[in-house]
Amino acid sequence: MSSYDQSQAVPGARSSQKTPAPSGMSWAISSKELIGLCQRVGQSLKAGVEIRRVWQMESSRGSPAHRRHMESILRHVSAGGTVADALRACGGFFPPLTCQMVEIGEKTGQLDGVLLKLAKYYEQQEALKKSFYLGIAWPMLQLLAATFVIAGVIWISGMIGSFMGTGGAGIDILGLGLTGGWGALLFLLSVATVAGGVVLAVNALLRGWFGPAPLQLAMRLPVLGSCLESFALSRLTWSFALGLESGMDARRVVELAVASTQNAHYEQHAAAISAGVARGQTFHESFEQTHAFPQDFLHSLETAEIAGATSEALLRLAKQYEDKAHEAMRYVTMACTAATFVIVALVMILAIARLAFFVFQPYREAIDMINNGI
Repeated sequence: MSSYDQSQAVPGARSSQKTPAPSGMSWAISSKELIGLCQRVGQSLKAGVEIRRVWQMESSRGSPAHRRHMESILRHVSAGGTVADALRACGGFFPPLTCQMVEIGEKTGQLDGVLLKLAKYYEQQEALKKSFYLGIAWPMLQLLAATFVIAGVIWISGMIGSFMGTGGAGIDILGLGLTGGWGALLFLLSVATVAGGVVLAVNALLRGWFGPAPLQLAMRLPVLGSCLESFALSRLTWSFALGLESGMDARRVVELAVASTQNAHYEQHAAAISAGVARGQTFHESFEQTHAFPQDFLHSLETAEIAGATSEALLRLAKQYEDKAHEAMRYVTMACTAATFVIVALVMILAIARLAFFVFQPYREAIDMINNGI
């Protein structure tokens, strides 16, 4: 049990009190900083360090932006506010999952344990990211090299045109309608725009900026869908278990649990699930009525409720979904690597074929002239 009790932080504390967000643009905390912060604060609270002293120490380390946000949290907590509200008041500096888990930790009296678990969770996420990036690094380098090779051919085509006296128009060797230095630059800018658009679209999809429909479609895909589902349900079952252990209001528990999925496909059903619980339905019935959750999750939840060990079963289920998500992530990495190799191969084959057509076209025309007796 954590040594921190929010009700004892300051006499007459009110968790609903708000503190204005720090002025200026708020950049999100880096994963490395967040992992270190969760570890330090969790270990300090576990050791019995007073909560205001913890944030006072944090406000003296890190970058100026980091210290500014830590000072904001310190002021908020010293005034009697909750840590969760203080994190939210930082204007998006902290991820929503962190804020939600901290709120559960404060309500359960297990803030130290929740922070240490969050540190472990984010460490695992970073390990997955590194594995993914390492897996696609080589094919991405090949794709980048192919892009610059094509840009070089476009640039050279303009030089060839000037040597052949075409009035500076250049010769369109690749058939892209681009020649010379400006053509090469336009090609590179076009590729960069497409790549940036893909990254932005993926980020928007995962954050639910386009609503739940695109994410629902993505979750139907064989490998990616399993990965998205497993990560979301791992967060849901973990936060659900912590909420149940705290003795929180059942409706608030499911609201926080569904929000922790960070998945628009599931978040859209939060109100319906909460309403089902309010009507006296079991958790299993409330989740099942949405027709959005997989059968293995519903069966496990129903069995746990019958056995009267819901929180323990949910924690075990969270570990299963976490392992499943890691396995699915490996398959996603393999699929992205294979797709990148295919793209590189197609680009190079098309470029070589077009270049060969251009090189051999005069010979073909000469042969045609000979065959026609000209």
